[in-house]
Amino acid sequence: MKQLRANLQKFILDPVIYRPLLFIFFFMATPSPATSMFYFYINQLKLNDEFFITLRYTYSFCTIMAVTVYYLFRRYPFGQFLSVSNMLYFFASFLSLLLVTRINIEYNIPDYQFCMWDNILMQTLQEINTLPVLVLGAKMCPKNLEGTVYSLLTGTMNLGNTISKQIGIVLTFYLGITNQNFTHLWLLILICTVGSLLPMPFIGAVNEEEVDQKKKSLAKDDIHIKVE
Repeated sequence: MKQLRANLQKFILDPVIYRPLLFIFFFMATPSPATSMFYFYINQLKLNDEFFITLRYTYSFCTIMAVTVYYLFRRYPFGQFLSVSNMLYFFASFLSLLLVTRINIEYNIPDYQFCMWDNILMQTLQEINTLPVLVLGAKMCPKNLEGTVYSLLTGTMNLGNTISKQIGIVLTFYLGITNQNFTHLWLLILICTVGSLLPMPFIGAVNEEEVDQKKKSLAKDDIHIKVE
C-alpha cells in the first residue's frame, strides 16, 4: 500500500496530470439553475409526473446521440472539440430564458413541448461535453493504476457537480427566488449561462500529447504495485 500511495502521489503531482484535473474540476463546478428550474416546472408550469417520467426515458436516446456525435468528430483535438460543444451549450442555454419570460406562449408554443425539446437538447449537449472529459481521463490512467486514477477522475467530476449545484442554490437565495417566487429566475439563468464560459480560457492547460507521452513513459517504466 505504501508503494501504491507513493506512485499515486507522484502521478497526481505531475503538472501534466494535475492541470487537466483542475480544469475538469472547474469545468464541472460552474453554477447550475437546475434546482430552481425544477420548482419552476412544478409550481409555475404545473408539469406533472408524466412529463418527468417521459423526460427520463428520453435521456437514453440523448446519450446515444451524444456518443454518435462524439464518434463522428473524435479526431478533433480535445480543446477544439470541447470549445465548440461548450459554445453550443452556451447558446442553447438561452432557450430557458424564452421559457421563464413566457415568450414561448407569445409564439403559441405549449410549455410541455417546449420544455421537453429544450431538455432533450440540453441533455444531449451536456453528454457531448462530458464524453471528451471521460476519454481524456481514460488516457490519463497509467498502467497498474487504472482503477485508482479513474476513480479519482470521476470523484473530481462528482465533486465539481456538487459544488455546481451548491453555487446555484446560493445564487438562488441571494436573488430571492423561492418555490413560489420566480421573478429573478431569468437573472439566475443568465448568470449560470455566462458562468459556463469561465473555465474555457484555461482549456490550454490540457495538452493531450503531453498526457499521452506521460502515459507512455510510465508504461515504459512498468510500475508494479506491491501490497505491503
